[in-house]
Amino acid sequence: MIKLVVLVLIAEIFTALGQLFLKKGVDSSSFNGKEHLNDPAGFAWDILSKPVIWVGVVLMATGLVSWLVALGRADLNLVFTLGSLQYLLIMILAHFYLGEKINILKLTGTLLVMAGMILAAAG
Repeated sequence: MIKLVVLVLIAEIFTALGQLFLKKGVDSSSFNGKEHLNDPAGFAWDILSKPVIWVGVVLMATGLVSWLVALGRADLNLVFTLGSLQYLLIMILAHFYLGEKINILKLTGTLLVMAGMILAAAG
């Protein structure tokens, strides 16, 4: 069980870090607001030409491989429940690295979602 938890934790950390890099890349795009809707090819080129996006893709792919290994070792219900840790990881990492605010409602909601996942898996 400990190996499974470590595998899922690795998957979730890589995936969360990948999301941070993707967000940084999209935020650094020269396309603001809804401009990307008028020129989707230009937006795609702008995004895909950023190294930070590719770092995010590689991190997420690494997380996916760890996730697939975990799925091969346990029931989807259990792996997915352990994966609910990602909600908390994203919130914390986004706070420290992107400056996103955490308030009591966000924290409580995230913890309730995680608790609900655990209860659903146990039931």
